[in-house]
Amino acid sequence: AAGVQKPVSGCKRPRPAALASPDLLWECMRASSSFARRPLRQILKRPFSAEPQNLMGYHTLKYSGLAAREALDVRGLRSGSKESIELSQSHAKASRVLRPSSSVATVGLSKCPRRGLVRLDREVSAKFYRRGLLNLARQKYLKVRQSFKKKRPRPARSRRAKKATNA
Repeated sequence: AAGVQKPVSGCKRPRPAALASPDLLWECMRASSSFARRPLRQILKRPFSAEPQNLMGYHTLKYSGLAAREALDVRGLRSGSKESIELSQSHAKASRVLRPSSSVATVGLSKCPRRGLVRLDREVSAKFYRRGLLNLARQKYLKVRQSFKKKRPRPARSRRAKKATNA
């Protein structure tokens, strides 16, 4: 009894009865969402989405943050010169879904890939939270981290500089 650990709380929280199912929400917003960005059909066939909590930015039920029961997103934040990476998920308590201001729980991720990826794995895989999106979340974490890197200016080399000659 003393050495027994409490199991990690899983997902699949019951949705409050007042809310519609994710499939019904998706059918309502699929064609008329204000977040949908539909490019010209000749160039790109896939519509994009600007909604919050959308991991990939595609306008599909799988990645939707508004219609999904469990939303997941990794994003970079900038406040002045400070840069940070955060993981945002739907709140664990089902009652928070009815309160939009507190329906999303955010967790900071380290910019060090060793610690940041471990934390991401712990938040998603160990808690059984949208494990199918774990690889995509890891890829997005690495892309966000890469976007923070600045290009170093190369020193301009003169073409007229004298070459060293071996005599």
